[in-house]
Amino acid sequence: MNLKSSHQLKALVVGDFMLDHYIYGQSDRMSPEANVPVILPISDEYILGGAANVISNLQSLNVDVTCMGILGDDQNGKKINSLLKKIGIQNSFFIISKDFPTTLKRRVYLSDKQFVRIDYEKKHDDIFSNQLIETFEKLDKNFDFIILSDYNKGVLNKKLIDHIIENVDVPVIVDPKKNNFNIYGRATIITPNLNELSLATNINCDNKNNILSACNKVLNESKIKFIVATMGDKGMMVVGENFNKFISSIEIPNADVSGAGDTVVSSLSLSYIISNDIIYSSQVANIAASIAVSKKGTYAVKLSELNDRISNLI
Repeated sequence: MNLKSSHQLKALVVGDFMLDHYIYGQSDRMSPEANVPVILPISDEYILGGAANVISNLQSLNVDVTCMGILGDDQNGKKINSLLKKIGIQNSFFIISKDFPTTLKRRVYLSDKQFVRIDYEKKHDDIFSNQLIETFEKLDKNFDFIILSDYNKGVLNKKLIDHIIENVDVPVIVDPKKNNFNIYGRATIITPNLNELSLATNINCDNKNNILSACNKVLNESKIKFIVATMGDKGMMVVGENFNKFISSIEIPNADVSGAGDTVVSSLSLSYIISNDIIYSSQVANIAASIAVSKKGTYAVKLSELNDRISNLI
């Protein structure tokens, strides 16, 4: 089985848009001011991050994507818009804010290893809820699925999430960051990592039994249909009503996990819409993540390379 559909699927991505700035450098001496290397930049690049990386992943998987969110009235916001257009995204619906800067994550690499990350951000909480709902209402609702990419920077709150879920009849998949998963109630799938799951349930997710207990607690309290808990290099735990499945990870030496969660939610969503099979979809997402983390930096997995790897899945 592979990820082919009789038509190009359409998705809406709502969430926190970010810009990733990678600086690659070298060093041949230590600073006299502190015990740190003096890094000389060799090259740099700007890459779509956060919800924008989800869009990049979906576009690379041949999905027709519409995006909605908030950008600052600044050069980083303009850069995100430019990069989205460069990959073929035509339908972008952004609120442009003069008061809140576009989130920038600057990563410095030394000898192919990340040395430091510097974040520039300011959370905007709930002040744009009504504007975002008005923007959502203006959209054509002809989507096959919706992804809520929540980095807890302020775009997604209970008011907006409830409005979206109540006014669509398609799967809604959430990559969560908030400590209260009830905010995502009635979503089709959520994809927390173990730290997020632990914080949301007050259960120490340090073993499979505890992970399963935490997932069941969320399902019982939130009316979410499925949880796909990502466990880093240990794999995934897939949990629904009256079933659970552990999926082993694919070992990747020197894995770079930048953007891996975006890869998971993108490939999981697409494969679920095509197959309507949460176990199969999670296996696909596991393979997609293994491809992404084998690359340096944020990487959008191509449909062709994913299909090559999943052809033996049933």
